[in-house]
Amino acid sequence: MTKKEKKELTEFIDKYKQIETSIDLMQKSILSLAEKRDDLFNDLEKMKVNEKQFMDKLIEKYGESNVTPYKLLQVYEEGL
Repeated sequence: MTKKEKKELTEFIDKYKQIETSIDLMQKSILSLAEKRDDLFNDLEKMKVNEKQFMDKLIEKYGESNVTPYKLLQVYEEGL
């Protein structure tokens, strides 16, 4: 092979290595994002359960007519 051909071959190999490295990094990022997404969905489900339990306690304590979204918003805004 000539020096020019060897150089061209080397450039092809180097470019393929760069592409492979980039693909590997992207795959790791995708997996990491998927894990974070799953963790967030798990947190959301836990929040829904906790919220339901909290609302049930409020309803039991104050009555359903006193635990409405509007009244809860008022309590929230008063606390600000």
